[in-house]
Amino acid sequence: MIATWLSTSYRDFSAEVERIDEMLWEALALEPKSRVLFCGFSQSKTIIERAVANGVRVSLMTTDEREVREARQLGVEVLRGSLLGIPARTEGFYLVVAYHVLHETDPTLHRHIIGEFGRVARRIAIVEPGPPSDLLGSRIASLYARAKRSRGQFEQYQSISYWRELLGRVRSHVVPHEIRFSSIPPKRYLRDGIQLLISSMRVAGAAESDLRDLQGLAENATTQLVPQPRYVLFAGRTPSDIPARPRLAELQRQGAAVTEAARRQPTPVPQPLPRPKPVPIVVESHPSTLLPTPVPVRAATQPTPTPTGPTTLRPRSAPVGDALTDEFADFGLPRDEEESPLAATQSSFQAIFGIPDIPGTTSFDWTD
Repeated sequence: MIATWLSTSYRDFSAEVERIDEMLWEALALEPKSRVLFCGFSQSKTIIERAVANGVRVSLMTTDEREVREARQLGVEVLRGSLLGIPARTEGFYLVVAYHVLHETDPTLHRHIIGEFGRVARRIAIVEPGPPSDLLGSRIASLYARAKRSRGQFEQYQSISYWRELLGRVRSHVVPHEIRFSSIPPKRYLRDGIQLLISSMRVAGAAESDLRDLQGLAENATTQLVPQPRYVLFAGRTPSDIPARPRLAELQRQGAAVTEAARRQPTPVPQPLPRPKPVPIVVESHPSTLLPTPVPVRAATQPTPTPTGPTTLRPRSAPVGDALTDEFADFGLPRDEEESPLAATQSSFQAIFGIPDIPGTTSFDWTD
């Protein structure tokens, strides 16, 4: 599970790529003088060169003329044919390696192809990229697969359990390895990688709208891409067919240490967002919404009559400092009637949205 990622420099991520390549080499456990058949050349060229340098007798299964020329320059035997019918005798190889080739073939043929692997070699190794684990990677994979489908080609990533089940049909002992990156690539890696992908998709006849979509992702300063995991599955008939890989475990511990160091880094405290500045909101008064302000008319002061009977009548007293209200009360008007309806509406608006009461024209600026 990927929990934390380190943002790395170009040099640091290059070292991480070298660690992943070394883990793939250790997982294959190629023995000197052993006869090994590789299926897939473009992604495995570096490993094939290293295998030849270490005395491994390498054969390559391909029909591509450019790959045939390059393989022969390395001293590699070339077999021309189909993965559905490999031109080799039964168990003629110590190991067959399907290196980044099965996800480019029709999934309905995988079972038959792996059965053919089991016929020509005692041991089988499958190296495949895993499905993307992030939204950006899934988007790129979807666009690329659509471009290849338009040309009748395949690009479909499978889970590690899918490959393990297929290998289990032809061999009784299967050991899977899941190799993950411990850091994300820097912006330069992402930009260059997407540019290469755009070039490949343009050759494959991808729609220009899809290419513009990818170009926008490459130019986005906040874009980050989680590298796809690598699956290495080794299958044999007996436990002794599965070679020991002590250095592979050491490399895995190194990657785990990098991930743990990233997890222990203090999480940055999110900074509060800056308070928005007021945006001018001018409240204009329309003449039709205003009532005429009543002009109070004070009556002449009348002398208070002197009571002559036993009953004393008290005059109605107005609130102190509110003689105007008393005047309107004489006409049966409530106290709030003297206020403008627009003023009441504006007061409610300010109360609901927490807007302070500013004398004069009310204005607020919410722009940054």
